[in-house]
Amino acid sequence: MIFIAMLGGVWSIFEYFNPSQNTVSSQAESSAPNSGMVINGDATSPIVHSGSGDINIGISLEQYEQGLRRREEEITLALTRSFDADRGILLREKAGIEKQLWDIRTSYESTIADLRKRIEQLETIRGQVSDELLDDALSALSEGDRAKADQIFSQIEVESQGVIDAAAEAAYQRSRIALEAIRYGEGFKHAQRSIQLSPENALYLGGAGELARLVGGHDLELTYRKQALTIDLETFGEDHPRVAMHRNNLGSAWESKGEYDRAIEYFELALASDLKTFDEEHPRVAVRRSNLGSVWQSKGEYDLAIEYYEQALASDLKTFGEEHPEVATDHNNLGSAWNSKGEYDRAIEYFELALASDLKTYGEEHPDVATDRNNLGSAWESKGEYDLAIEYYEQALTSDLKTFGEEHPNVARDRNNLGLAWNSRGEYDRAIEYYEQALLIFTEYLGSTHPSTTTVSTNLDLARQAKSAIEERVE
Repeated sequence: MIFIAMLGGVWSIFEYFNPSQNTVSSQAESSAPNSGMVINGDATSPIVHSGSGDINIGISLEQYEQGLRRREEEITLALTRSFDADRGILLREKAGIEKQLWDIRTSYESTIADLRKRIEQLETIRGQVSDELLDDALSALSEGDRAKADQIFSQIEVESQGVIDAAAEAAYQRSRIALEAIRYGEGFKHAQRSIQLSPENALYLGGAGELARLVGGHDLELTYRKQALTIDLETFGEDHPRVAMHRNNLGSAWESKGEYDRAIEYFELALASDLKTFDEEHPRVAVRRSNLGSVWQSKGEYDLAIEYYEQALASDLKTFGEEHPEVATDHNNLGSAWNSKGEYDRAIEYFELALASDLKTYGEEHPDVATDRNNLGSAWESKGEYDLAIEYYEQALTSDLKTFGEEHPNVARDRNNLGLAWNSRGEYDRAIEYYEQALLIFTEYLGSTHPSTTTVSTNLDLARQAKSAIEERVE
């Protein structure tokens, strides 16, 4: 029987570049966004220095959360009216909002840091557009008035047709405004415009690659990320953090396409480069090793995966201490690899460490805690302890339903896993019910050809066959 477990922490890490500070920030696909960077040592300082004087960023945490909630309501309403062609992006946007709401403070701080970066970056086009127009744009950004800022940048884009740099920067800024507002389709169009105007700008290409991933354009993502790597290799040379960032992101993109050997090639290059730049215990080196562990695990090379995960854990323990989400992720990764090896008791040990840590960090009703319980359910199921597995899966489902509602991939995961446990108990009717619910959600969110969808479909077929075989024997 095939088993899906979306194990917490086994995710690729994408990174983003801060042009004003020549630094790089990491973001795990499974965590709240961290697309911003620390500038001048304080990511959330309300003051930004610009050519027209200091600018105060006046967006509060409460205002930020209210904006996300409003956008969530818009998307929920749009989903009731949308056609199939629109639903994919809407569902991705809904998932993006939910990720930010998981850890609202981290998401807010990252957004403010990214905003500060973009405001400083806009000074590069001062003199190419009127100071009044640029200052109006800066003011709108700092006040969190996305609609006004987008309108001004649209005006700059139109009025700067003869000044390519300014028009390209305006298009890029519009793409980031749309991304921040969780409007991925709009953002992608603006990002494409920015690279049409400035095709040699690695920052714009990286932004276009990020948005291509978010709208499901994985081939375009690879194209843009390769171009960004080529440009920064020529600019900075082999062993620069920015080059390592591009290689890491390409590795993650190839891994998401199932091209594990190509992913390993890029991850290894990124690791080798960062080991020259940073010391062994640097968090970015731990990220590289976690990524390599993930892809080796996907290839079925569990001992090698465990080796990388253990190195990442040792580093993160020194950096962060026991009770930190990064360490909980490392424990989950190790639990996943040991589970895949069939060493269920060791897997349970690591999963329990992750659960204990995440409960202290987040409390009961958090997606990471639900994932920890799913992981424990998978290990206990593998040991043949089906009642205990069902108990963990039901706790995860109850939590995820409160967090996400009925139609979400995490809820589909929980239902698939419950189907597996009931199937293992020979309760085929209950298994079929859970599989059917999971299949509907995965098909809508991910499409009929996605590996998760096809796996659940196979599970459902096998359960139906097993039920039919019993019925035939009874007859």
